[in-house]
Amino acid sequence: MDDVASFLAQDLNLNGIASAVGYFRRVNLAWERTLGWTADEIVASPWLELVHPDDRQATIEVGQRLFAGAPIIRFENRYRCRDGSYRLIQWNARPVGDEAYWSGRDVTEEQSQLDPRAFVDNLPVLAWTAMPGGFIDFYNRRWYEYTGSNYEQMQG
Repeated sequence: MDDVASFLAQDLNLNGIASAVGYFRRVNLAWERTLGWTADEIVASPWLELVHPDDRQATIEVGQRLFAGAPIIRFENRYRCRDGSYRLIQWNARPVGDEAYWSGRDVTEEQSQLDPRAFVDNLPVLAWTAMPGGFIDFYNRRWYEYTGSNYEQMQG
């Protein structure tokens, strides 16, 4: 590996080139360091499969704007790690012909420092909080995924 390739391999940002048909064509090593998936695994399946189900519709809408020619600045969505947990990634992307160049960074810890519930929401375990009288006022996303319930069903 030459000096330039070695330098680029050390980039902490998740960089990739995506096609308009929904696959990454290339990704850098930061993907493996951040999410645990190899580059071969990432390019083999549609990138939307790695996006958290609750974030997919917004991701589709942003992708449509991007491939229509609009650059995307500071879009955030959650990507699934190999271990089943999710990382919050903040993206910038720009269209180049029928491809898009993506650069993202993991902001999971930044968000969890600002909002403790965001941290708990991304834990790979069931979690909830309760008021002193026993009223449960928060369930994390893993709870909803596991039980198949939603916020409205769990009220009270």
